Amino acid sequence: MKVRNIEQAAAYQLELCGQISDGHWENARPGNHYIPWCECEVEVAKDGEPVGRNFHASRTSYNLTDASLLGVVGKRMLGAVRLTRALGIEVAKAHEYDIDLDGGLQDTSGFAGPYWEERRTKMAATGTDKLKAALADESYTMKDLRKDLNDLKQIMKVRI
Repeated sequence: MKVRNIEQAAAYQLELCGQISDGHWENARPGNHYIPWCECEVEVAKDGEPVGRNFHASRTSYNLTDASLLGVVGKRMLGAVRLTRALGIEVAKAHEYDIDLDGGLQDTSGFAGPYWEERRTKMAATGTDKLKAALADESYTMKDLRKDLNDLKQIMKVRI
């Protein structure tokens, strides 16, 4: 699927694919609607390239700006986009589970075990201050995210 910008790619890859498969749209029909969406590769279209999906999808309409969706994961999605903008998609993917539901860096200090040690090690390797600064960057807002999600809703309907 070709999207218009890195913000849409980040929102899709780091939050929406999971919401389509086993989150907000888990029980949507048809039952296998999520398969092509979660198997697709997402790329930012180059100048002049059309945007849309290059695969068949049995369901093409998802309300990505639904208040009940954004009320739960909107801030986390905003954080994922902010991380991507500041540090790149690969770093954001490495830290997608370090973003809490408020869009900040998850406090792992009260948790023990290998999983949490790994999370803390990854955060330290990237730089906790860098991660916090990226998540706090208000140059991209919830209003911007909604605009990108509205555009993405239309992009997902177009077959190229």
